[in-house]
This record gives sequence, C-alpha cells and structure tokens, in this order.
Amino acid sequence: MNLDTKRQTLSQMVDEVYDITEKMGWLKSELIYDDLSPAQELDVLYRLKDEYINLVIELNQFTESDFNFLIEAATAEMERP
Repeated sequence: MNLDTKRQTLSQMVDEVYDITEKMGWLKSELIYDDLSPAQELDVLYRLKDEYINLVIELNQFTESDFNFLIEAATAEMERP
C-alpha cells in the first residue's frame, strides 16, 4: 500500500470512527436521560452493542504498523533538504 492510499485509509477510518462514536453518544444519552420502558432500554442496549462492535471492527482495520508507516514517511519528508 502506498503513502497516499494509507493516508486515505486513515482519513476514512477516522471519519467512520467519529460517526460511530457520535451514534454511541446519542444512544448513551437516550439510555441515561430518557424514561424508557424495559423493552426500549433493551433495544437501545442492543443498538449500542452493535455500534460498539462496528467501532472495534473499524479500529482493527488500521494497525499500529500502518501508523508507523505514516510516521516514518512524514519523518523522512521532514528530513529532506
């Protein structure tokens, strides 16, 4: 994978993680502040679990070695005359 592709992949991952965590925040607020019936609370918990799983999957698509690759490339560019 080349540098531009890795940068694009990171950008997409960050956007997706942001969207997922925003959904999780809304679900958390619904769970904490809304007066839910037990069935509604269960539904929110399942949706929160689904978003959590989506978050873990998304985060696992970009590895520490991918970050290291980008860091090394940025360091190399910085060291160029």
